[in-house]
Amino acid sequence: MTDLYIRALNLIDKEFTINEMLMELQISREQLYTLFRKMKELGMNFKKKYYSSGDIIYIPNKEIYVLLASPW
Repeated sequence: MTDLYIRALNLIDKEFTINEMLMELQISREQLYTLFRKMKELGMNFKKKYYSSGDIIYIPNKEIYVLLASPW
C-alpha cells in the first residue's frame, strides 16, 4: 500500500471532510476520486455522510485498523 493510501485512511479515521483531505493530501478532487475508486477495487468500501453545510465525510464499512493492516 502506498503512502498516499495510508495517509488517506488515517484522515478518514480522524473524520476529515473531503475538502480537508484535499488540502492535507495536496491533491485534486479528481485524484481523490480516483484514489477512492482504486481503494474500492481493492475491497475497501466506504459510506458517505452528508452534512447540511455541504461537507462530506467517508465512513469505512470495516474497522480502519483492519484496512491499514491488510497486505496490499
